Amino acid sequence: LAQCFSATATNLFVFIAFPTMGKRAAQSAATQQAKVQKVETVEDTFAQEIAPVVKHLEQAEMNESSIELLQSVAPFCLKSIKEDRHAFQESMLESIETALKGIQAQRQASLTGAEEHMAEVCAKQDQNVTKRAEADSKVEKATEIHQSKADAQGSIEADASKAFEALRAAQEHEEELAGEKAATLKVNEGFEKFLVTFEALKNGTYPGKEWRERNKAIDETLKVVEITDVSLKSALPAALRTKPAERGPFSQKAINFCEVALASRGEKLKEKIGGFEDEASARARKSQEAQEAFKLIEEKLAAAKAETSAAKGELDACMKEKASIEKEMKAAPAAAQKSQKALEKAQEQLSQSQAVLSKFDELKNRTLPEEAPQDVAEVAEAPESTPAAVTTQD
Repeated sequence: LAQCFSATATNLFVFIAFPTMGKRAAQSAATQQAKVQKVETVEDTFAQEIAPVVKHLEQAEMNESSIELLQSVAPFCLKSIKEDRHAFQESMLESIETALKGIQAQRQASLTGAEEHMAEVCAKQDQNVTKRAEADSKVEKATEIHQSKADAQGSIEADASKAFEALRAAQEHEEELAGEKAATLKVNEGFEKFLVTFEALKNGTYPGKEWRERNKAIDETLKVVEITDVSLKSALPAALRTKPAERGPFSQKAINFCEVALASRGEKLKEKIGGFEDEASARARKSQEAQEAFKLIEEKLAAAKAETSAAKGELDACMKEKASIEKEMKAAPAAAQKSQKALEKAQEQLSQSQAVLSKFDELKNRTLPEEAPQDVAEVAEAPESTPAAVTTQD
């Protein structure tokens, strides 16, 4: 009976216990698979989290071997929680943190520089607006001055032209005096010869056979002596053909008139010849005065030209300055856009460094997570195993 009970109990144990153990084994395998998957998920998550940190270390101002060292130890050091790290890991993490902060400081400096450059660009745009207004005012004033100088120069040039003409006229007048003197001397010589001819007519010394020469001499007398009285002029040829003893009172009057007229003309010729020296001095003096006046106006014109040239140079400088400002103003929008892009890039890079450093701090300061409550499936298995054991004891 006892053997039968024992066999029965054993069978009952097998009947109750073995199905329970098969269920637990299946659950254990599923749990193990879940843990493996969880570990793989954690590994993937860690790799994704640390990748930006490792990549960012490339920007450190260090030699290539030092950067590669920090990149290689970063996963090893950060994978362990804070409580489990040894001294070497802590030392490496300090070096990594120093490198990351150096990158952030470098990018902060770049941002500061970009902000300052942007401020300079904006300030320069404002300054150029003011400079352009000042340049316009300078150009306007320089234009007025140049125009004034040019007008003054034009007026002096007109005066210089007149002075030159006056000088040329004076010099020509001076040069003409020699010709006038020669002509006057020639006229005087002819006049003296005529006086000989007239004396022969007056004294009736022409021979009768030379009546043609006498008639020519009478015609010449009528040309030389200017007689306005018609009666005297008509009586003179007959009087000169008549012998002196046969001339009447009127004929003698006509001859006397000729003598007076010829004497007056002779005196005028003598006075003119005698006055050539004074005339030459007067004309030379006028030429000298004209020369001095022209020299003064030339000096004045040279000074005016220099002032006009200086005014033109000042105007050109103002125009050049204005063109330079306008060129800068034209290029300002592109420069501002370029500066804005550089600023945005610097801000983006700094934000990236800050984000990486924040992630690094998060990974560096990880601690042991709180213990999770026991799995519900494992708790549910415990009551099932107890009755099996009791049944076996019973």
